[in-house]
Amino acid sequence: MAPKAKSVGQHLAAVQAACRKLRLETVSPKAWTALREAEVAFSLDLQVDIDHVTAANLQALATALEPSSAGSISADEAMELWDWLGQAVGEGKAKSMPRVRALISILAQVLSQPGDLLPAAGGAYLALLAAEGADQQWTSLFQPVVFRQIMRSLRGLRRGDLKQKREKNADAAGGDDAAEADDNEVEGEKEGSSVSSQVALDLLAKVSSFCSKRGLGSSAEAAALAIDELAVLVSKPVDDAVARQASMGLVGLVARAGGLDETRRVASAVIRAVLPALLMTQERLTSFQGAMPRPLQQARATALNLVSALVKSHPEALLTPTAYTPGKDEGAVEETEPPKKRGRKAGKAGEKSKEDGEGEESDGGAGAEEEDIAATQDVDMATQEAVTAGMEGATQDAGTEGEKRPRRRRNRGHGMDDPVVALLELICIMTPDRSEWRSYASDCVITLLSEAADMERKLALAARSGALLTRRLVGKTKDPATEADAEASQQQDGEPALPIAEGGGELVSASAEAPLASAAVERFVAFLSRILQSERVCTRVLATEVAVGSLERSGRLAQGGSDGARAELVRRLLVSLVHRCSDAVPTVRGKALGGVSAALQSLAKCGDGTEHLLRKIIFEPGHPQYVDLPSLFKAAAMDEKPTARKSALNLLDAALALLHSHMKLSGEALGSFFDLNVLASLSADESILVRKSCISSLSLLLRLCPLPKVHRLWVQNVLPLVLDVEATVSERALDELEGAVVNPMSEQAQADLKNRKNLHIELPPVLHGLDSEAIEYLQRGLKQVAKRNEGKLPKHFLVAIVAIVKECLSPLPLREWPVAVWSMLEEVTTSSQSDVISFDMALDAWVRFSKLSGAGAGGFPAGLGTKILRVLEQLIPKAPQDRMNELMDSLCGALSSFTAPTSMIRGMTAAIERIEATWKAKRLYAERAQERAAWRASFLKSIQASLIAAVKGEALAEQSRLEAALFSLGELAMLDMSIISDGVVTQVQTLATNTVYRDGSRVETSPAVRGQAFVALGKCCLKKEPLAKKAVELFVLHLSTSESFVVRNNVLIVLGDLCIHYTSLVDRFVPCMTGLLRDTNELLRKQAAMILASLLAEDFIKLRGSILLRFLYVLSDPSDVVRSFVECVFARILHSRNSTMFAQNFLDVICALNGWCGLANFRGAEGNEEFSLVKSPGRRAMVYRFMLSLMSSEQKFNVCAQIVTTLLAAFVDAEEATELPKTTAEPAGQTLSDGLVLLCCKEMRICFTTQRAGQEDEDVEGGGGAGGDGKQSAADATRGVLNYVLKRNMAENIIPVLVQLKTLMEARHSPFLKQLRHCLREILRDFKDDLPAMLAGDQHLAAEIAFDLQKEGADCTQGDDHAPASCAPDSGVGTEASAAPAPSQRSGYSSSATAALPQLGGHSRRISLGTMMRPPPSPAAPTPIVDADAPGTPGGTDGSHLPKARRSSMGGAGREPASVQRLSSSAAKKRVFVEAEEGESAAGGDVTMEGKKRQGGKKKKVDDTAEKQHMKQPVTAGGA
Repeated sequence: MAPKAKSVGQHLAAVQAACRKLRLETVSPKAWTALREAEVAFSLDLQVDIDHVTAANLQALATALEPSSAGSISADEAMELWDWLGQAVGEGKAKSMPRVRALISILAQVLSQPGDLLPAAGGAYLALLAAEGADQQWTSLFQPVVFRQIMRSLRGLRRGDLKQKREKNADAAGGDDAAEADDNEVEGEKEGSSVSSQVALDLLAKVSSFCSKRGLGSSAEAAALAIDELAVLVSKPVDDAVARQASMGLVGLVARAGGLDETRRVASAVIRAVLPALLMTQERLTSFQGAMPRPLQQARATALNLVSALVKSHPEALLTPTAYTPGKDEGAVEETEPPKKRGRKAGKAGEKSKEDGEGEESDGGAGAEEEDIAATQDVDMATQEAVTAGMEGATQDAGTEGEKRPRRRRNRGHGMDDPVVALLELICIMTPDRSEWRSYASDCVITLLSEAADMERKLALAARSGALLTRRLVGKTKDPATEADAEASQQQDGEPALPIAEGGGELVSASAEAPLASAAVERFVAFLSRILQSERVCTRVLATEVAVGSLERSGRLAQGGSDGARAELVRRLLVSLVHRCSDAVPTVRGKALGGVSAALQSLAKCGDGTEHLLRKIIFEPGHPQYVDLPSLFKAAAMDEKPTARKSALNLLDAALALLHSHMKLSGEALGSFFDLNVLASLSADESILVRKSCISSLSLLLRLCPLPKVHRLWVQNVLPLVLDVEATVSERALDELEGAVVNPMSEQAQADLKNRKNLHIELPPVLHGLDSEAIEYLQRGLKQVAKRNEGKLPKHFLVAIVAIVKECLSPLPLREWPVAVWSMLEEVTTSSQSDVISFDMALDAWVRFSKLSGAGAGGFPAGLGTKILRVLEQLIPKAPQDRMNELMDSLCGALSSFTAPTSMIRGMTAAIERIEATWKAKRLYAERAQERAAWRASFLKSIQASLIAAVKGEALAEQSRLEAALFSLGELAMLDMSIISDGVVTQVQTLATNTVYRDGSRVETSPAVRGQAFVALGKCCLKKEPLAKKAVELFVLHLSTSESFVVRNNVLIVLGDLCIHYTSLVDRFVPCMTGLLRDTNELLRKQAAMILASLLAEDFIKLRGSILLRFLYVLSDPSDVVRSFVECVFARILHSRNSTMFAQNFLDVICALNGWCGLANFRGAEGNEEFSLVKSPGRRAMVYRFMLSLMSSEQKFNVCAQIVTTLLAAFVDAEEATELPKTTAEPAGQTLSDGLVLLCCKEMRICFTTQRAGQEDEDVEGGGGAGGDGKQSAADATRGVLNYVLKRNMAENIIPVLVQLKTLMEARHSPFLKQLRHCLREILRDFKDDLPAMLAGDQHLAAEIAFDLQKEGADCTQGDDHAPASCAPDSGVGTEASAAPAPSQRSGYSSSATAALPQLGGHSRRISLGTMMRPPPSPAAPTPIVDADAPGTPGGTDGSHLPKARRSSMGGAGREPASVQRLSSSAAKKRVFVEAEEGESAAGGDVTMEGKKRQGGKKKKVDDTAEKQHMKQPVTAGGA
């Protein structure tokens, strides 16, 4: 025992020595009194002399107390220490004052003076609090004001508010309220800033160490203060080291909290305090107009690690929810008992009652923690009121304990009953509506949820192991207590699924059905399912992201990671996500579709046991969870937003892989499962991402389903994209071209060469049956592939092509020669790899082809001979002389005999030219010049002889020879016009004009011969201008409808070429050419559109006057091919040159399409009577819709004003009023009807007001990007200005005209009155709060319009089966129907699964043009005819409306044949996909009102007060 006594003496002696150096006797008892009175003060001055105090003295005290704080002394040693400290000083001013009070007074005075002594004084005070036995003296030891001084000294480690760089030098500007609110924070930062960072960091380290060793669980007030200060350092640290140190302190506080309930309470407070850091809302979001600041990201990472550490360290406290039983009528009764005091009263110094009560927790100290995190239990928690209620406790400041204020009694939250799940719920509700913030919040939720699931599995495993050990002990002992515990455990937990068998170490399966997911996951998924139907758009977006993230980690979230539990979890999430696929907001739709794709992929990974579930979900429509994948894909692919269309393709990819690999679906069934036409339309989408995804989807379908129709689909939609205007799209298409064509052929050749076998190359299936357009795309694609590979194609690919050519030269029938291979060989020979094939081999192929084709072997591919000739043409410069002569003789013989097809004559003449050019280059032409001239003269005589015989009517039976002669003559004219005599031209003209006479009677010339004659005559005109001047009228004359298609087509082509060479000569005949745009022959209309588009693109003719009106007419062409081509020309070429052409000519177009010339200065109908669509309102609507799709809001605004002030005002003009039409069938009536329809249609919707959810998703997608918020702010400012301009213009210019016209129609009982009233109502809907002002004080009319608007809202709430699904009452917040888009009755996309739209809340109910513009009624029918359009018009099928053009600011684009690639700088154009529309868009933005039944009965008088209150109801957030 002697050593122990010696030890005791050393410890106490060290403390005594340290205290002597601090001169405790200099402390006056008044200092302690002042210290007690300064408990709630923010500054401290005890009048204690501390000049003698040094850092070494304080450090010595801390060192002396360290053994006690470390617990290395016994209880006797601790008691001896506290006895000595409790004794009076015995000398000086503090003679009767206990040493501990004097010591604390000195430390408090030091801590109140910023300087280098702070860390040492703080460390000494914290060591005193941590000493063994301090809890017995806590009343005197712990002084809040001292502890507060320590914590306030840490504020120098806070960083300042983040500001934009451009704002750093700007003067701070803010209101008085903001300045007053920030006073305390500014003051705290100033005090903290006087302490150096290093001093504060050392003090923080000691605070963290104290929290980890001692904790503050016995003092709620101290814990609250420490949590608040340390949480701020986590949220706004000056550097990462500060955040990590503060995080360690918070973890230590929770670890030292005490029991389970206390740990849960402190942990909940810590989680609540760092919630702003997790949400990254500790700064004003309006300050960041660029990307997310890095400090916010670092603070979030630290806070996330902190919460994860708490979950891992204390899973029993945070993951085991406490039982909660709501009281009777909870929340419905006012609080009857007086509220508890929120802080401790400031008592007088020296009162014993106060001192005796200091060791107990005060009500106010726990007040900051007892405000639990609100875990809301219904969708209403999404409202801001619920969020504010749930977070009230988080905003309490520990420094306001003494403050009394009345507060409204509210339902207590249950966040502390389930802290982790409550935290996840709050993150989902409170995350700012910005893209990056949502992304980080989603990641945070998934991370914490995964951690919670892991820890719950560990707890369950530990519990099962404990139960197993207990049962084994029961078998070995007969202890009644042990048996009772085991029995209770078994009754409580059931029969647990043990990891090992009781009798051995083998694994056994669970005997009882385990939960599908961990308890925390189950509770959170239930909450997630509710907020997926929230009315707040941002909440649904985040909930969808979280659901998708949960699917990706479903294996970790499922209970035990079992396949069955994972499959069930995925199934539940899948059902919720399918409902959101019909959401009103494009972002939600797109993310939900991506979630469905992820769910299908996750189900496929859940093992073989899920195959039965998948078959029910995919193939059984009667199953409750049936998902109609084809309908889901089709509706999403036709969505108006690119994000949704791209998600549709992702869904298709996931479904194809699932159906092929997991469902074992056969090729034919797989190929017909989805609508491939819809898939093909996406390859022409205006979105780059959609086109790239479509390429991948088509290629995946090609690999999984190698059917002929899939091959054709790939060729028609992937090959053209190798020439896409976007480089990334063309690169993706080139990759797929290599994968489908180049690589398979190369691999076959490489494998055969490696195995030393004879090369036998199988042609890739996609190369079978290519047409001319596909072949050209293939050639250009190979050229691009070679270009990106340093100008060379793969070596083995060239070997494969040569091998196929050799097979052609073997006894292979001509019909089996692959034209695609010769096309690829042509492209190869034009590059630097022309030596891949010898001239001898190519010539042998030509000779064999000539022999077989001359022998009458039919069935060979079209264009094969031309391709062989082009290969020879490229190889001629390197050809041997003898073989070159052989080729020349073959070509000349075929031409002279007129046996060559006309399609090959151009190739033959080009080869002859190339041979002659080679001879000239080699100086061999001189010796053959005479021979060549003689042949040319002989050839011309042969042609002339054939023409003379034909003119005389003697040889018309030999039509093929005559056609060949005419075509050859044209080629000779292009080479040398000087050798063509006028007599030959006259003979050609005679054949072309069908004026061949024999014996006085005219002999009919076949249309094919006449067409070739016009071509030959046109080529002569191109080389001889005087001849062109004489013949141009002849060409125009033969454009009449009495001529055959071949003649008119060839004449049109000739006129197009003449217009390029002699523009002024043909310019006056352009109207004759545009007249063909309404021809009955579809091919001729397309040819006319292509030629005119080429001339317009090159500015040979101007788009104005009748040319513009007639070209716009083609936008309603019955043929999709013609219409999409013209749409492409407008969108990609003409509109990009002059974006105002539609707005400038809109009124002229209305009059011209209706054939009405009654409006002055708008007489476009004159001379265009044949292009009138007065009897086809559906086709007119197509033109209007396309024009409006390319117009900006400002242009639409001007067009609306022009329609009212020019068109409608003409009927009410006091001086020169136009007669009001009496019927709707006359042109004037149709024009008036179009004007009214256009003003109120949804395509003309002008919304300069605050953006509504679902209208635009660009800022939702890119809200977090660089500059996104700056652009949004500028857009909001511009929108505000335009809103004012719009409102003023409406009130001053538009509404007065409509009101006057309404009065006139009422007086004359006009049939247009109903349309006008509807138009007026829709225009004023956006200004419903200012109806009297907009109507110039007309209270009666304002009441009428308000009644109509109110009645529409009431009709939508009647609940009958015929009401549109998108109708919902404007009841604000509270009902699920109005809170979110109603889910479909069955899973998948259906017409009823549309968004719930509040009707009287200001949301537009405008109807599409295709719904409102119906055929006019016949004179005998007094009621409007609601049937299809005129026969032959698109959209004229029963029960349908006209198709809607592809949504795009550019209007979409069509894909042209290869022959018109020159129409723009881009070689590849995109096709506009026209989709059928039933009057309501897929986004649920508008409701079709035509045909809706109105309830009968008399109109009731509307109470003015009720009406005004109803009109002032707020617009729900999720309605649009």
